[in-house]
Amino acid sequence: MNWIPLAIAILIFVLSCCGLGYLSGLWVRRRKWSGWIGGLMAFLIACLWPVIAVGFVIYTGSRYVAQHPGEVNDAPAMVLMGVISMSPFIFFFALALAIIGLSIARRRVSNG
Repeated sequence: MNWIPLAIAILIFVLSCCGLGYLSGLWVRRRKWSGWIGGLMAFLIACLWPVIAVGFVIYTGSRYVAQHPGEVNDAPAMVLMGVISMSPFIFFFALALAIIGLSIARRRVSNG
């Protein structure tokens, strides 16, 4: 049953990236802005999850260190380095999903 939280996290990641991409695509099309603004919004959406992951690890790492004073423990730093090394992959997956959301919004607005 350990796969259920992972599946929920992946579902939240995919839906939030595609959903925000879709909403930004609608916003760009309705306001008749240039296409590069949609790309900029997709870039910002893709930056969202790596920032959340690094911030969460820093927050929980500081709480861990505060709860265990006097211990020489490098675990929070190692977890932070792991998240930082995975952040480019998270970014590119989020960018692809945001662009998919933008394309869906563009197709729906132009057809509808």
